[in-house]
This record gives sequence, C-alpha cells and structure tokens, in this order.
Amino acid sequence: MSLGNKKFDQAFRLYEAGNYDSAFSICMSIIKMKPTDADAQQLAGIIEIERKNFNTAEKFLSKALRKQPKNHWIYSNLSYVQLKLRRPKDALTFALKAIGIDKNFPGEWNNLGNAYDALEKYDEAIEAFERANTLYGNDPNVLCNLGQVLEKTGRKNDAERIYEQASLIAPSMGRPYICLGELAYRSGKTKLAIKLFNKAVDCEPDSVDALISVAGVYTSLNRFEDAQTYYLKAINLSPAKTSVILGFTDWLRRQEKREVATELLENAIEIRQDVPEFYQLLAKLYAEGQRYRKALSFANKAVSLYKNNIQALVVLAEVQTAFSKYEDAECTYSNILKISPENTNALLSQAKLAENRNNLDSASELLEHVFEVDRENKSALLLRAKIERRKGALDSAIKTIDLTDVDQERNSQTSADLLFEKAQILDIQGRYEEAFGVLNEATTIRRQIRNTNFDKDFFLLEIERQIEFFSPSRAKSLLKTHIRSEIDTGPVFILGLPRSGTTLVEQILCSHPNIVAGDELGFIDDISQEAAKDLGVTRHYPYCLAAFDSTKEKSIKILDQWRAKYGNRVSELGLGLVDSKRFTDKFPLNLVHIPFIRMLFPEAPIIHVIRNPLDSGLSAMFANFAFGHEWANDMCDASYFIKGVYKLAQHYKEKLGYDFMQIRYEDLVVNQEKMSRKLIEYIDEDWDERIMNFEKTDRVSRTASYAQVGKKIYTSSVERNRNYEKFLEIPREILQPVMEHYGYVDS
Repeated sequence: MSLGNKKFDQAFRLYEAGNYDSAFSICMSIIKMKPTDADAQQLAGIIEIERKNFNTAEKFLSKALRKQPKNHWIYSNLSYVQLKLRRPKDALTFALKAIGIDKNFPGEWNNLGNAYDALEKYDEAIEAFERANTLYGNDPNVLCNLGQVLEKTGRKNDAERIYEQASLIAPSMGRPYICLGELAYRSGKTKLAIKLFNKAVDCEPDSVDALISVAGVYTSLNRFEDAQTYYLKAINLSPAKTSVILGFTDWLRRQEKREVATELLENAIEIRQDVPEFYQLLAKLYAEGQRYRKALSFANKAVSLYKNNIQALVVLAEVQTAFSKYEDAECTYSNILKISPENTNALLSQAKLAENRNNLDSASELLEHVFEVDRENKSALLLRAKIERRKGALDSAIKTIDLTDVDQERNSQTSADLLFEKAQILDIQGRYEEAFGVLNEATTIRRQIRNTNFDKDFFLLEIERQIEFFSPSRAKSLLKTHIRSEIDTGPVFILGLPRSGTTLVEQILCSHPNIVAGDELGFIDDISQEAAKDLGVTRHYPYCLAAFDSTKEKSIKILDQWRAKYGNRVSELGLGLVDSKRFTDKFPLNLVHIPFIRMLFPEAPIIHVIRNPLDSGLSAMFANFAFGHEWANDMCDASYFIKGVYKLAQHYKEKLGYDFMQIRYEDLVVNQEKMSRKLIEYIDEDWDERIMNFEKTDRVSRTASYAQVGKKIYTSSVERNRNYEKFLEIPREILQPVMEHYGYVDS
C-alpha cells in the first residue's frame, strides 16, 4: 500500500491504532469517490479480516488484486482469508502466488504451511513453517503452528520441544502454554494440562482460547462448577466466538442437559449457517438422544460445508455406526483414509467398528497401521488388549496393557479404561484377588474424574417416596390410553438391572422372525423427564402424574401425545414399521417406570430379568460404563442401589398387581429351551426353532454388552460372586433380604 493520500494516511493510522470502525469509514469514503482505489480496497479488506468478516474481506481484496496483480501482500491476505473460509486449496494457490512474487516474506510461508496442514500434507507444512521461522528469526506463533503439525505426525517429543522454545521466546504469550497444555491433556496428563492452561490465563487474562482450554479440561473431568467460572469469563469477553459456543454447549451436553445444548446450537446456526462444527456437535447431540435421522442430516450438512474435512467425516461415520448403517460407515472411513492414509483417529475408529462387528482380525490389521504412525497410542493399545482378550490370548493382553505405563498419569479416563480391561482379563484368568484390587483402582479413578458420588440416603428416601406415591388407589386411578391396533404389535419391554441378562433375553427374542432388536431405547425416560412441563406443573416426575384427571379431555390428549412421541422416536430408527414386526426396548432401568409404561402401553409385554443381586452388582462394577451409574463404583453402593430398585419392583408386582413376567437369568442359562418357550408364550408368538440358535446373528448391539451378542449361552457368570466372597461380606448382608425373596438363598 502506498501512503501519501491524506485521507488514506488518516485511515491507515486509525487502523494501526485499532480504531477499525473509523478507519473503515474513511476507506469507504475514498472508494465512493474513486471505486478503483486499490490501496483503499486492500486496507478495507484487512480491516474486515480484523473484524472477522472474511466474506467481505475477500470481496475487497479481490477488487484490489485486479488493480495490483503483482502485489504479494494481497495474495498473502487472500490466502489467510481462504483458510478462514475453509478453502485450503484456494489458500494454497494464493500462498504459492505470493511466494512466487516475493520468496522472502515469512507471512506467506506461514500461510502456505497452514494451507498444507489443512490439506493434511504434513511434510510440506513442516518445510513451509521451518522456512517461515527462519525468515522471522524464531517467531512463537510459527513455532506453535510447527509443533501442532509435528504432533499430527506422531512426533510428540519434538512438538513439546518446539512449544517450550516458543514459551522461552515469548514468556508472556499464552499460546505456547495452551499448546503444551493440549499436548499434556491428549497424553492423559490432566493435572499438568490444567497447570499449563492456567499459566496461559495468567499471561493473558483476556485470552478466550486460554479460558476455553481450562474450562474444557474441567468439563471433561466433570468439574462443572470450575468449568462454569471460566466459560462465563469467556462468554463475557466474546459471546459469539465459535469456540465459546462449542465449549459451553459441550459443557451442557456432558451434564446431560441435551435439550438446552441443542437449543443453544440451533439458535447459533440461525445466526451463523457456515460453521460446520455447530452441525457436527448437533449431530452428536441428536445421536446421543437416539434421534438418528436428524443426527445424520446434521452430519451430512457439516460434510457439505467443509468437503474432505476429516473431523466432519469422522462424525458422519460415528453417526452412521450409531444408526446401524455399518456399510455406509465403512465407506466413509475408506474415504477418510483416501484423503489421509495415516489418520490415526480414522484408523482407530474403523478398528473399533470392526471389533464391534466381531471382525477381530480386520480390527487387528487396522491397529497395526495406527502403530506404524504412533506406537504409544494408548487407545489403540487398549483396543489391542481387548481383541487379545476376546481371542483368548490373555497373557498377551496383560503385556499390552503393561506397555501403556498406566502409572504415568493415574487421574485420566484412559488410565481407568486400561485398568477396567486389565481387571476383566485377571478375572478370566482366575486371579480374583488381583482383579478386585485393579477393579478398585479403576472405579476410584472413574469416581475422581467424573467428580460424582452415589448418595444412597437420598436414593433410598426417593424409593420410599415413590412407593408411597404409587399407592394401590393411585395405580387404579391413573389413566390408560385406548389401545390402538396399529401399534399393538409394537414394543416388548425388557427390564432389569444393568448386567442382569437383558441382552441375552433380547437376543433370544430377536431370533424370532416377528421381532426385531431395538436395543436400549431411552425414550420412556426422556418423555418422563418432560412430563411436568407438558402438564404445566412444577412437581417433577413421577409426582407430576397426580395432575391427571381421568374425566378431562386434556389428560387423555397428553397421554396420547406421549404415546405418539414414543412412536415417532421409534419410527426414526426404522422400528415398528418393518413388516409390522414387534421390536424390543431393552432400556434396563425402565424398571422404575413400570406404572408410566402401563399408562402409555397397557397392552405391551414387560419382561423383568432377575439375576443374583451380588452377581449383578459385581458385573456392574466390572463394566466400564460411559456415563452415569455412580452406584457402580463401589460394591456397597451397588448393593443399596440394587436393594432399592428391587424393592420398587416388588411393590409394583405384589402390591399394585401390575402384570409383567419375571424370569431368572440363572434359570434361562441352565434350561434354555424351557425358559425360551415361556418367553415366547408370554409375548403370544408361535415357537420357532431358530430361537435355539440365537447366537447365529450378524446383529451389532449398541449397548455395553455388544461382545455378548453372537455368543452361545455360557454358565461362567452364574454365582460369579463366589470368586470374590472375601470382599463381599457387607454387600451380602445388605442384599440378604432381596436374595431370599427371589430364591438366591445363601447356602
């Protein structure tokens, strides 16, 4: 840009002083008088870059370029704009043209490196950043860019060294500490990550990126109040910043405030339709809520906005997997690997999908490709150990876990995952004392990182309140919907405690040609959580049900709406519409919703699967649940939880007279055909011999018990608690009344 014009000089000085609005206003007055003034067009474009108006910036810079086609500054700025508009190929073109005019301007090499990075051409990106850094003479931002690419190529030690170099060059800059913190966090070193992120905040108290980084770690640790402090500071500083919206939405999501998070994102999209990350997170939210068609729509929208973007494609593949579109997911992963053959996230996700589908050899082969890029990838080592366990190579599985150096950072989800896996292997090997010790380590870490505890006193008090609320007179007065023939053949509810055998019952039923598997559908629970709002009362569920009046049309309409809502959610999964087949709803803790289910579906079969409560509690402890289940971190807590749930079930069955079938897991295991015939008879279907070969299935379960699907019945889990008797004296005492009631008498 050439200075000299008084008005332009004034605009430029205002720009340098950060007074962008006044500077832009003067530029526009110059352009109005002289539309071909390239300097004013260029400065207007640069100001729009500073104001994050990249589309407008592109228009001004393009006009300036037509008048000054040899101006490397314009090409360089256009390259930067294209990166912000997520057009890495165009960014690369402009950066190369800028370098062709002037090879000694470092900013152009930095833009070139960022373009190559976005295109996942990491070797070229490293070369460009190194050239930029040489020309700059050690620039901390360029060093951070270089370090991030080195991380992507698995060179974590080199990246750490580069970040530390940047922090020494610019000790008061926050970004090097953010990069070091992210590296530490990804390596499972959460305490160190928090320390480094706080160092970044100390350096730059108004750095939104630093605040969001600290908040993100606290969110992942379920330290929601700590996270909230930092999110609120970030929101006050920059409420419309994409990272702020995404971070705060994820904070809501992890607290299972899915509706609020979804509403926030959908409002953000009304303002900004061009941010693919908004659509990606919405896809995740809808997938978690089992709204798979909507999830798929948003995932595809993200891909259309940012073609060939790896993260957008990974989210699409994850949604396709959740929606049981396994062939589509395989195709998406294949596309990712064509774009980026060494993308460890895509390779690992594809390996997990193969393992879920029982293609263990294929999963192992994919993992080897991960190890070629990153030999110390803990998630990959965990999956290898899981595959080795499933193949029966138990010693190899233990050695694989020991390679991960779990002790390096105990307080991380990865460490907990590895310890849960090790506990399972030791259990299979019969090394029960060691297994229980490792299991306690795993559950302790899980409790710490989730920052949650089970309040048994509150829980047991709530059970007593519900028993009091659902009195015999209340049960009789609750409305029931009119039976509608079009969905009479709909849900078969399979209820019970987690790890009680509900998956086995579902697998047996779904080997019948008239029944399809729905897996764990959380729709009854979702509808119950909205009940108070729908009824216009303040008391939460189930106490809001007192507002029903069987004489009022409004009550009948609300019940019909709830039933229709369940049907719509089921239809989104393609269930209930397949050749008029029945489908299973295997959400275990629907057990507490039996009165509500009977209100909505008085005709639906309900099967309550019972298992030795000590075995249920122990198996729940061994299960590495992704969310919730705070009671499963301690066997005494599990015992109180089980006792309370069974007390409620007894009340529904024996005091209220609700009609549902109870079946003992142990009876089913010992006498498969007899008990299977009882199940089929109860749901009023004809016997089919395929039921006796239920394990011959290619179905993939979306639940934690996916590895059990496709297995024959086995008896090793019966009376599993006997192997851990020395640790279960108090739980046995707590559960003795339940065990006696259901025939599990201690011999």
